[in-house]
Amino acid sequence: MVKTQTVKNHLIDEKIWNESVIPFFTEQRGVPDLDQAFKDFHLKEEEIQILKKKIKVKREQKGTKILSSFGEISASFFLINQEKLFLIGLRWPKEMFEIQTGLDIVGVNPKNFDVIYAEIKASETKKPGSIRSQKTRLTEDLNDKRLNSYFLETTREPATKLWLIDLLKKSIQEGKIKGDKDTIESIITAKQKYIRYGFLIHTLTDRNFQFGSEFKKLDEHCKEQHSDEQTCSLKCKKTCSLRNPVHFVDLKIDDISKRIDHIIELELTIVAKYGRVDS
Repeated sequence: MVKTQTVKNHLIDEKIWNESVIPFFTEQRGVPDLDQAFKDFHLKEEEIQILKKKIKVKREQKGTKILSSFGEISASFFLINQEKLFLIGLRWPKEMFEIQTGLDIVGVNPKNFDVIYAEIKASETKKPGSIRSQKTRLTEDLNDKRLNSYFLETTREPATKLWLIDLLKKSIQEGKIKGDKDTIESIITAKQKYIRYGFLIHTLTDRNFQFGSEFKKLDEHCKEQHSDEQTCSLKCKKTCSLRNPVHFVDLKIDDISKRIDHIIELELTIVAKYGRVDS
């Protein structure tokens, strides 16, 4: 029997970061060969110092925006490489370090085209209380009422079914995902549920965080949404978890501050040739 409420613990250490995450970042960012890009710049020492000053400014003035992008990068890596999901309309490769509205990540399971919604909370602090506070806030982002406002919407706004259908047809035509673009509309339209991922991204701690209270809160949200159903009061937990399964991911990143600085440094270095970021 497939579990509909799970907690996944995952660690990104220095080796995984350098050998897997950074190549993933540069590929998604549109940089075909990072080493060649660095050679093309012929950076002088004074230019390197300017870059370092920009990094410091970024860290001080846009901490929240940087942390949001970093969280989406890390979660995208996990969903694509570990969960083998197909993500659609990723924002961070095109709009790094910018505050975004709406859902953090949207995608599908390429095996059956189940819809995937992911929300992310990233924390740079080592204080368990602050990390737990972020964990609690995940339930606000993942509750049925909020996600249904996208899933049941009949416009082509981001994260809606029609938006998904349009981008999936394009991805199928481009060969990015296998499928039949003539039937994908009926497949997605018929979907009655979505799969939820809630990411808690933080530095290494000596504990694994528990998500029992978060599961309970999401069940309570579901019960409120379906209180008119006669069986809900008795079987709500089972019914709701089957309706829209949820997977919490406790994603630990070794020396997270160093990894964040690494992303900023790469972005500030490649941006002149491959894109733009606000100064």
